[in-house]
Amino acid sequence: MKKNLLAGLILVVISVSVSYWLVSKRITAVAGPQPIPDTVVDPVRPGVLKETVVQDFTYAAESSVEAVVFVKVLKRTQGGYAPSFLDLLLGFSNQAPREEVTSGSGVVITEDGYVVTNYHVIEGGTSYYVITADGHEYTATLTGGDATNDVAVLKADATDLDPVELGSSDDLIVGDQVVAIGNPLGELTS
Repeated sequence: MKKNLLAGLILVVISVSVSYWLVSKRITAVAGPQPIPDTVVDPVRPGVLKETVVQDFTYAAESSVEAVVFVKVLKRTQGGYAPSFLDLLLGFSNQAPREEVTSGSGVVITEDGYVVTNYHVIEGGTSYYVITADGHEYTATLTGGDATNDVAVLKADATDLDPVELGSSDDLIVGDQVVAIGNPLGELTS
């Protein structure tokens, strides 16, 4: 009885495997191998050739790595901790100013040192520094910012910087692939 059950089970496994193989061969024979085209016409914008599903982001990385900068911000704050009962009893205060360092990423947009970064990176800052991919550090001044849109512009005291090549948002549609390149920790690893 056990031999018959085992033989039946083996027969079912073999027939399922063969059926699957035959169905996959039938699908391939009917449809044929489908080559992936290098480009296709964009259905939203007729006449525009669109890259296919798999994109290579090495060009984006290589062409922008010199324009990505590390933004270092110094902030002066009052105190930094709640006073303990002993501090209050003895009259000590924690209101001595201290310096805090924060950081983020930025992108050089002009050769003469204009850098776009996030507003939350520079918010409350008293001194600003831009550090390029090759390690040069430049002092910078805040030229403008918008907290609502989380964007700010710094002007680094530099010339001959490598700006990023900017595109047009008119060329984009919902669903296009994008890549974010940054240097928030100053290690040029992200």
